[in-house]
Amino acid sequence: MKHDTIDSHKIRSASVQRTRSIVKAVSLVTAILASIMFAISLTSDQKPPLSVAGLACALILVQLLSYSIASHGENIKLAAWILTLSLLAAFTVVTAIMGGIHAPIILAIMVAPMCGALVLEYKESLVILILSVIVILGFIACEKAGISFADSGLSDSQRAVRSAIWEILCICMCFVTLARYDKYNHQFTIDLSQQAATDKMTGFYSKDVAETLLFQQVQVSQRSNQPLSVMIIDIDYFKQINDQLGHKEGDRYIECIADLIRQEIRRSADVIGRIGGDEFMILLPQTPLEGAKRVAEQIRCRVSTIPLPRPVANQIHLSLSIGVATYSGCLGFGHEDVFKAADQSLYRSKQLGRDQVSCQIVGKHDKAVLEAVA
Repeated sequence: MKHDTIDSHKIRSASVQRTRSIVKAVSLVTAILASIMFAISLTSDQKPPLSVAGLACALILVQLLSYSIASHGENIKLAAWILTLSLLAAFTVVTAIMGGIHAPIILAIMVAPMCGALVLEYKESLVILILSVIVILGFIACEKAGISFADSGLSDSQRAVRSAIWEILCICMCFVTLARYDKYNHQFTIDLSQQAATDKMTGFYSKDVAETLLFQQVQVSQRSNQPLSVMIIDIDYFKQINDQLGHKEGDRYIECIADLIRQEIRRSADVIGRIGGDEFMILLPQTPLEGAKRVAEQIRCRVSTIPLPRPVANQIHLSLSIGVATYSGCLGFGHEDVFKAADQSLYRSKQLGRDQVSCQIVGKHDKAVLEAVA
């Protein structure tokens, strides 16, 4: 439950960061493009009317306000609402100025619900969509009622230039919005994949990834005829530790043991996975039984020095039961057989009284190569 809460918080945080990025990018680009296009139109022979000039200035100011809130404020929802509503209002007024339902710029109204879907929640984005549909239906109703929105003060060529300016603005806004969304959606997907592949508490590989790597290493061992040692580690009396000392203390011991394991397993080719609440699996490629046994003993001895605040199951220190299986690459055995052999060795360590390292060579059961190290 604790990790589920942490994951939900990370997902919400990533979503907020994505929304913030899109709002900042779109609002800033809109303000810059509107400023540039307005300046160009002022210096041309076809100057815009006062209503368009006022609209452009208002849009620039509102977009800068949205950018400021998204950059320095915590209320990202307010910035998202300002962005989408201002876009819808701006394109509605521009459509009315440029001829209503017959103005090509009416297509730009779709930018508002598109941005709303990216920066607002589902139900909130539906509000923007409904408002956009109402605006378009309003222009249709006005056309049926004989209400004309044509700007009689401009010629057809002047209206065409002005429409082109706004269409370019809409295209740039759509491109920036989708580009920012694609970037953060890609990064978010990578983050989720990394979280799924690793254990949140220790940073080791998850159970599924560790088992997949075991399968791959067994295949490599068969092709290269090199030994592969698999180690399964279990914390002794961990349930009692959780019950008597609390789960928070139990988590702290897991993190402490994980740090010690990480210090002992230093080769880049080695693999460490957390395959259970208090179980770890270590893959040691090209490592014979003696080398794996030595590493296991080093880990066991270091963990045995970690004291408990009070005795648990007559223990005053932490202890580990470790099972080691070494696979020589002989055919006829798969990764499941190797894992089973390591698990059997672990079970033998527990039978012998825990705080033990037991070893087994896979494929040589007939020679009874099985031993326990106290």
